[in-house]
Amino acid sequence: MVKELNFCHNKINRSWHPVNLFHVDLSFKVYRNKKFSQYCGEKTKIEKSKESVEKDINSILQLLGKIVNNKSQNIKRGEQEHESIKEFIVKIRNEIDKHLTHLEKKICNEADTILNEEKSKATDLIAEIEEKQKNLKKMQDQLHTVIPHASNSNHF
Repeated sequence: MVKELNFCHNKINRSWHPVNLFHVDLSFKVYRNKKFSQYCGEKTKIEKSKESVEKDINSILQLLGKIVNNKSQNIKRGEQEHESIKEFIVKIRNEIDKHLTHLEKKICNEADTILNEEKSKATDLIAEIEEKQKNLKKMQDQLHTVIPHASNSNHF
């Protein structure tokens, strides 16, 4: 714009005729008004562009704020669910431990019962065998006493 003004100013310096001066002065005013209105139009376009960009930035900022808020809530929810899961695992673990303890006692009791039954059977069998051994020894002793007498009776 300064260059254009200098150009117009140079025209004024070249021509001293009053009509030329009026024409140059009028041309300069028209030129200046035209440039000013173009400048104002550009300024309006710039302002509109600036407002549009600001709206876009605000929209993006708002969207980013929502994303941050959403992710923050997700983190909190995740932490809560994590704690809930840990508590659930502890609860299940306790129930499993309780059930295993119950099974252990039940199986140990069954093993004790089976052992006692088998011991009783074995003890009874041992007692029966010992009784038979006693009887067999008695028979053997009797046989020993009979055999020497039998050999004497064979002498007849």
